[in-house]
This record gives sequence, structure tokens and C-alpha cells, in this order.
Amino acid sequence: MKKLYNIHDLVEIIIHDNVNKWIVRDIEFQIGFFLTIKKSEKKIPKIEIYPYSEFSKIREKHYSESLFYKDISLVGKYLNIVNEKLCIYNNDGNFKIFADYSNFLINLFIQILIVKQGYTMIHASGFKSSSGLIHIIAGAGGVGKTSIVSHAAINKKLKILGDDILIISNEGECLAFPREFVLKTYHSQTHKQIFKDKNISLFNLYKLKRFIIDNLPFLALLKKILKKLGIYYSLSRIINPAEHLATISANKMFGNNSIEKKGKIGKIFYLDRIVNSSFSIDKQDAEILSNRIFSIINHEWIHYMPQLFSMGANNVVNLSQYMSKLSTIFSTSVMSKDLFQVNIPNNIDHNQLIDFFNKKNIF
Repeated sequence: MKKLYNIHDLVEIIIHDNVNKWIVRDIEFQIGFFLTIKKSEKKIPKIEIYPYSEFSKIREKHYSESLFYKDISLVGKYLNIVNEKLCIYNNDGNFKIFADYSNFLINLFIQILIVKQGYTMIHASGFKSSSGLIHIIAGAGGVGKTSIVSHAAINKKLKILGDDILIISNEGECLAFPREFVLKTYHSQTHKQIFKDKNISLFNLYKLKRFIIDNLPFLALLKKILKKLGIYYSLSRIINPAEHLATISANKMFGNNSIEKKGKIGKIFYLDRIVNSSFSIDKQDAEILSNRIFSIINHEWIHYMPQLFSMGANNVVNLSQYMSKLSTIFSTSVMSKDLFQVNIPNNIDHNQLIDFFNKKNIF
């Protein structure tokens, strides 16, 4: 069954019939909040997902196809990663993705299209503060972003815009991107009722699986063989370790009226975990902060960067233009904003983190 998603009237995503269920599930995890039944009335960029077999019907197979290492490309048109059964096709500024496995990140393609329009994703959580402006909490994974927005929603009754990814514009606007919340063991203390209601088990074989996989002999060769046999991604779903225990939508976490769709950015806090035993909060330089949040979103997508660079090398994406525009958006979006560096002792718990933010009147 065809599925349609609309990201703030900036991008439409269409999943066509017969697409692999794991591809559908992973896209739903990222953008399920934006599921719709109505096409946009505006002419906006599109990303369409098809089974890999559909590519053969439109493939422009002629002498101008070229080899790019082990891949095949039509420069300026498509990159066909044959061994991965993945093709990225640039259809006049829109994307058609032909895939049999969940080996691409939908957010990366959304990002490419929204950057052209003056927007970018950032790795951050956000909530609508008591002032009416949006407060953004940026930082690396595990630093406390989810804990802070959860407290804002549950205890302060404030609306949130997401706990991991947000969209910001070069005009200082913040748009919601509430992907599913990822619940890990340490969240069992801060979300006891959710764990109870959803019967989420705390038993996880992550460390054991990680140890076994990291110590497998000839791991790279084994991956190569399994991919050629066409069973790598199916098998990895079973044996690949997942550190999280469950995922759950923001609406189910906090209620249907818990999401603020957009707002003007007020303050941005960049969080670092430190060895020091005391909290600190200081004004941050705009150039330093824009560089850090620019870098961290790309770091989050590090496993998919080879695809991006390959698309750039084959002119499927104008990577030079993309990076230049992206840098400009980050720089202009933080101008005239209150920017803060927050240092958090590495050994503190959730309650101590929230106490500090309450004392500083950050909510």
C-alpha cells in the first residue's frame, strides 16, 4: 500500500507498493509523524521509494554509463550501487530511490532537498519555553537531550518539537521533527509508566552480541560474501545488536497535543559531558556553536557519508554547493540568538541534570 508523508510542505516522501517492509519500518521510525493522505497543494520536491527491480524499467543503459569503483553511474543522473541493490536517481531535482534493503537514510535525502530552501536538520531536542520562544538543546548522543524535553513535556506541560532531530531555517525558525523516541535502559527510571504500560523488558543482549560481532574473524570478508548472497541485511536484523529497548512515538509518550509544530528560536544550549565534578553555563560564541552543530549532524550520519560523497563524485548531487549552502544556514540561523555552552559532570543522574536546568530557569 502506497504511503505519503509531508515534511512541513518542504518535501513529500512517497513509498510505493511492494517496497521491503524493513525499509518502510525504518522510514516510519524517522518520519511517521508526517504521514498524510493528502498531497501538498504546493509544488515541492519529492522523494519516491521503489523496489530495486523497478530501476531496470527506466535505466538509461547506453555507452555513457561509467564505472565508479564497483558502482555504475550515469553522471548527473544516477548512482547504481549494484552489490547493495540500491540506486539513487536524480529526477530533475527530485529523488527516486530504488532499494531492496534498508541501507540508506531517508533523512539524508530530506536534508539535501531542504537545504536548497534555506533549512537544515540539527542533532538536538527542543521545546516551546514559557516565554513562547523555542529553546534548543544540542549535543552528542547520550548527553541528556531526551531527559530534558521529557521533563519539559511531563512536568512542565510544555510542548516539544522533538528529542533528537529538529529543523531550523536561516531566518531563525525552528520546525518540529518528532521521530520516534528511542528508549534505553537508563530511561526506565525517568519513564517508569511507559515501561510498565508497554511491557518493555529491561533484558537486552546488546553487550554480548557486540562482543561476538566485534571479535568475529574475517568480518569484512564475511559481510562481502553475505551481501553477494543477498542475505546480509536480513541476517543483520536478527544478529545485529541494538542498544535501545524499544521505540515509541512522541504522541504515545506525551499525548496527541504535545507537539509544537514550529516557532521562533529563542535560546540554544550546547551540552557537553565533562570529567569535572561541577556544572557550568557560559555564553557561547556564534562561530564556535554553528561549527559544532554543523559538524555533529554530519557525524550522526557518518555511516551514510560514503553514499553522499559518491553521489557528489558522480554529480547526482552538487556536493560543493550543498556544503556551502549548509554552512551558511548554520551561521545565519544562530545570529542574534542567546547561545550557551553547558558543561555537565559525566557521573550525574537525571534528577541532578533537571535540578540544574530548573535552577537556571531554562524552561
